[in-house]
Parts: sequence; C-alpha cells; structure tokens
Amino acid sequence: MFCFINIILQILSGDYEHFILLIRIIYQMFTLVTDRSKYFRVKRGQSAEELESELKTPVGGAVFAGRIIEVAPGNFQRYAAQVGDTYGTIALKFGADEEELKKTNGFKPVYPTCKLFVPCKNPRGI
Repeated sequence: MFCFINIILQILSGDYEHFILLIRIIYQMFTLVTDRSKYFRVKRGQSAEELESELKTPVGGAVFAGRIIEVAPGNFQRYAAQVGDTYGTIALKFGADEEELKKTNGFKPVYPTCKLFVPCKNPRGI
C-alpha cells in the first residue's frame, strides 16, 4: 500500500525518474512471483558448492541466506580442470566459446581440480 502511495506522490511531484525506478522494482517483484522456476532463494546454511550441484548451474557472487539467484538457462556440464588446462583448451575440448566459458565461471582462475561449468554444445574428445 505504501509503495502505491509513494508512486502517486512521485507522479504528482513530477519526479519521473524515481517513478520509473519504482515501477521497475514492482515489475521485478511480480516477475519473481510468477516465474518461480527461473529463480531460487538461498536457505540458511547452504553453500555455493551445494547450490551449484543442486541447480546444475553456476552461482556467481556471495552466497547468503535470502539471496535470490537467477537460474541460468542452458545445458551445463561440470568439469574438473586438469594440469595444463586453460579456458582456451577447455573451450576447444568441449566446442564452447572461450569468452562465454570465462563469463559463465566468473573469470575465476583455472588450476588443477578447479571445478568449472562448461556450456557445452558439441563435446569433442570426451
């Protein structure tokens, strides 16, 4: 109720930038409610590794209770990096784009036993 009163006050005062911001926030709130399969709320005690294995999608940023994670669309495969692996060699092995691979994994460094998500389309050599 308060939000709608605030919107009316913003319209009457002529502060249209703030009005548009409020409309976007309300739209996102309703999108969360109607499109539940696309979002996941982190529960207390869940770690990033647990979420990644449960959702089968990369989880970027800090993980804390109450955070809403957008489940990335696509087919991802977990891959444990080997000695000598780089984003380039992994992308070549799975037929993925190197930049997309970096972006999917949050540009984290690649080292042996590092677990990466590979958006694979044409797996080669596996």
